[in-house]
Amino acid sequence: VARSGNMTKTIILLLLLFGLTIGAHASTPADPVFRTHGANLTLRGQGILKVGYVFTVYNARLYMEETAPTPAVLQDVAKRLEIHYLRDIRAADLVSVGNQTLIRQESPERLASLQERLDRINSWYVDVQAGDQYTLTYVPGVGCELALNGKKLGTIEGADFAQAYFGIWLHPRTKYPAFRTALLADHPHPQ
Repeated sequence: VARSGNMTKTIILLLLLFGLTIGAHASTPADPVFRTHGANLTLRGQGILKVGYVFTVYNARLYMEETAPTPAVLQDVAKRLEIHYLRDIRAADLVSVGNQTLIRQESPERLASLQERLDRINSWYVDVQAGDQYTLTYVPGVGCELALNGKKLGTIEGADFAQAYFGIWLHPRTKYPAFRTALLADHPHPQ
């Protein structure tokens, strides 16, 4: 009986620990508007990326220029993607998945024209831990700014780059269409 009691205490402690760990990964409430470089970006959607049925990688929020229709997400409009990591991931894995996605979605000629800028942004990635946040913000005429936990890592110029890079998550042929749909359709937005 004493052994059974110890086992019960151990299970309860594990459940509490697991529950606290899950709670620590919850993201902060979303602000409905994000302002940058004179542009007002409104929250369009949010989603959780799962690989397989149980491997939850991150949750993300998409903001777009408030007057832009959602279907214009890959056009030359201001936008922001916030990615909140729910697990530790190596920088090499982040870069590899992004590169594989771009190879699948873009033509070899287009990739060749973007390669120097892709190499530059890929060099800024570092390993992330659960709770870290990468943000990618694009403003026409300014470029794509990559930041980690609010610290700017650099900016890449070009609407062509923004279209391809945001396409990793938002291209119609993405590997994760349900995630794309959630980012584009959770909240009321201009039609």
